[in-house]
Amino acid sequence: MVALLNNQKTYQTGSQSVSVTFADFNHDGLLDQAVTSSTHNNVSILLGTNGLGKDLPGKNLLQNPSFETGSLSPWVVGRNFCSSPCIPWVASRQFPQMGANDAADEGNIEVVQNFTPTSTSSLSRVALYVRHPAGSEPLAADFFYTDGSDDEFVAFTTNTGWDAIDLTSDLAVGNTLEGFSIFGFSAFGGGVNQNTFIDNADIH
Repeated sequence: MVALLNNQKTYQTGSQSVSVTFADFNHDGLLDQAVTSSTHNNVSILLGTNGLGKDLPGKNLLQNPSFETGSLSPWVVGRNFCSSPCIPWVASRQFPQMGANDAADEGNIEVVQNFTPTSTSSLSRVALYVRHPAGSEPLAADFFYTDGSDDEFVAFTTNTGWDAIDLTSDLAVGNTLEGFSIFGFSAFGGGVNQNTFIDNADIH
């Protein structure tokens, strides 16, 4: 699993682990893991990382980054450039990358979240996990800045599984970020799976 990496401290939970659950226990916007042990009558908490190998200072600008509330909010469905078939973004339990939920849509539809304006000079990572069941397909991501500009970038998934997409280098130097969005995939021509799944979005 992504949250438990080799460079993170781990703790023994006893000879019998009874149950495991995921939640954001330290309120840093990242999923953590709790494991109960019957033999030691205790709970071990393993703190999640950004999923890409290191902990980051500060708090994730995004709320509900892993959709673990079971809803999109405060993400909202934005612009819609989809021609049939289309299904707007919803919180989903189909293929979570970690935890119990992800978000999914069908077609070229935007999901967006605004947050406290933050200088890009103080940000060290913009990343998320994306899954296209159709395989290697494009993903459009938009950065919204307080000067009214909207920069869009395209990244590609590599296979039918989850891909870690890092957009940090696309941040505009010297600007102030106040929103972030992702567009689902639309195929040109019929018969192609147009689903997009996202999970564990991270802006630090």
